[in-house]
Amino acid sequence: MMMRIAQAGSTHVVGAEGLDPVRRDLQRLRKASAAAVGSVFFGTLLRTMRNSRLKGTFGHGGRGEDVFAAQLDQLLAERIGRATNTGLQEVLFDRLKRQQEVISRARAAREQGEKP
Repeated sequence: MMMRIAQAGSTHVVGAEGLDPVRRDLQRLRKASAAAVGSVFFGTLLRTMRNSRLKGTFGHGGRGEDVFAAQLDQLLAERIGRATNTGLQEVLFDRLKRQQEVISRARAAREQGEKP
């Protein structure tokens, strides 16, 4: 059973399983942008901070921290990326969203036999 839902000037089709494909795709894009910002931006930031010469004698995790520092940085970067909503993440999300819209329009035009 298909159902149409009108919202803010656009119509979304909700499938039998109750999931709106457009919203599902947008959620995936938002998660992907958060992961990208987390791993690239925050990961690089944490790695740079860890490699700095500002290590003191106190508050250092010892040999265990040295051995597993890269894994710790990766985990922290992923969590920071998911937890924060940075402007950088929004810019990346908007860009991916526009790119996805262009691809969707081109596919629809190709299926109808038109030129994009």
